[in-house]
Amino acid sequence: MSERQKNPAGFWRGPLLGWIFLTAGFVFVVWWLLRTPPPNYSLIAMAVAAGLMALRYEPPSKERSCWAVLLILFAVIEIKAIRKDTAERDKRQAAEQAELQKNFAAIGDGIKNSIQTGQSQFKTTMDRTDVLLNNITGGDAYCYLVPIPPVMGANDFEQLAVGNSGNVVLPTCTIRLVELPSPTDTSEQAVQKFNQPPISLQNVPPRRQGARYIQYGIHAGPDHKYEAVITPPTRSFVELISFKLNSAGTSTPVCELRSPDAKLLKNGCDTLPQK
Repeated sequence: MSERQKNPAGFWRGPLLGWIFLTAGFVFVVWWLLRTPPPNYSLIAMAVAAGLMALRYEPPSKERSCWAVLLILFAVIEIKAIRKDTAERDKRQAAEQAELQKNFAAIGDGIKNSIQTGQSQFKTTMDRTDVLLNNITGGDAYCYLVPIPPVMGANDFEQLAVGNSGNVVLPTCTIRLVELPSPTDTSEQAVQKFNQPPISLQNVPPRRQGARYIQYGIHAGPDHKYEAVITPPTRSFVELISFKLNSAGTSTPVCELRSPDAKLLKNGCDTLPQK
């Protein structure tokens, strides 16, 4: 029977088995220093090493020193493993957070683009609606009267023409033209001047075509003044027409057109309104 079989406790406590355990432990240390293990691996190895060292009872001093160094190295490896795991987790969380922010940004951009597209479509619709309404109602355009002296005939009578300030046809234009009473008029004459029927016009051509003649005229002369309340589809205007004598002794018309808030829109009796 061999000595090992005769005394198994002595073999367990002998130096050979201790150095075998230490060699295996340092192999793990070198391997894990080159390739850091996941957390707790080194901690388990440390526990196993501590258990083996305790079972060895009283190993020689050199062996105890090696066991101590081995435990310290296992602790260092465990710290390194924890730091590596923490760094990888932080990196992974940062990547996930960046991806999440990217997705939220994409969602936000999608919502923003949808809103902008909706606003653009709404604006396009409103612009088309404005164009349609302008074509139907004439928009902010107004019509106006222009007294035009006859080429031949009486100097105290002028033909009327009507113009359009806009670039689209005015569908309707109603003009209530009255001659303002003079101090020499009788009451019957004054009432007759105010009781004139309105002038109703349709499809007044746009500005670029100039004013067109209508079948109405007024008396010229410094004693005659007229007020026209002009009503296109959208609002009303007031035009005043009077006359002054020129150096040739003939009457020259003076025209002034104002908006409802008294803003001057046209000053003069030209056939095109002022810009």
